[in-house]
Amino acid sequence: MTEFSNKQIITGNTLLSGEAVFLSGDDTFGPDLFNAQIFTDDVSANHALSQCIERSDEIISPYLVSVDVQNSVIRPQELREQIRTAGPSNYFHGKQTEIR
Repeated sequence: MTEFSNKQIITGNTLLSGEAVFLSGDDTFGPDLFNAQIFTDDVSANHALSQCIERSDEIISPYLVSVDVQNSVIRPQELREQIRTAGPSNYFHGKQTEIR
């Protein structure tokens, strides 16, 4: 069997608040990335994703995210996901503060 080098997690948004959440090892969704369950093969990742899709009363638009894991720290590979994990970006910072 070939080793699956791409690690993945499942994310989505809560139905009521729209907050970004992550599937944890105990099959619940929460806002903390460090509790996310890490999948190391396509079969289990896609199986878990299909089960999450059926939980439409709890989470909307679940999908897989590729991550890197170093020293037990989970970091999304894509910039979009890095921004999502940091929380809302609707406040002034950086160049935005100079424009005000």
